[in-house]
Amino acid sequence: MKTILLFCAPILSAALLFTACKKESVTTSPVTPCATVTIHDTIRIHDTICLPSLTKPQLLVQKTWRVDYVHQLINGVFSNYSLGGANTTGTNYDNYRFKFNTGGTGTVTDQFNNNYPMVWQFTTSDFRTIQLTVNGRTDVWRMVELSGNYLHASTNLILSGNSNNLQTHRLIQIP
Repeated sequence: MKTILLFCAPILSAALLFTACKKESVTTSPVTPCATVTIHDTIRIHDTICLPSLTKPQLLVQKTWRVDYVHQLINGVFSNYSLGGANTTGTNYDNYRFKFNTGGTGTVTDQFNNNYPMVWQFTTSDFRTIQLTVNGRTDVWRMVELSGNYLHASTNLILSGNSNNLQTHRLIQIP
């Protein structure tokens, strides 16, 4: 009996040693605005990380915006602009910038790098419509979608008394 115990003891000890020190895999879930991250190892950690979500007004005023894409129908003629690509609009949007400040002010930089003061406001509680006044001209951006680094909007442009003009654009934040 003593011989069996002496023979089995090292095998049982080794089995216990290898199973007790077994390292488990690391599992994490993707970090979203509020995510639970679990890490499994010899020490168990379970934590919840909540990242602050920015509101649409906070996203708007966070950084300067530049024109990334324009799709328009002016006087019955379709044209478009793509940053770093084709431009059939007749306007060089490469220099256009929009800086929205808290308090409803800001600055617009035009195609010639001229800066103009801007007054703006969200006109709907869902933050999907923005009214902008620049250099005496007021436009209303509709279907505004602020998401991440992008701002999408569409506006009915009145040019030389003609209101049958539509411009849709995408702006990107400048890092």
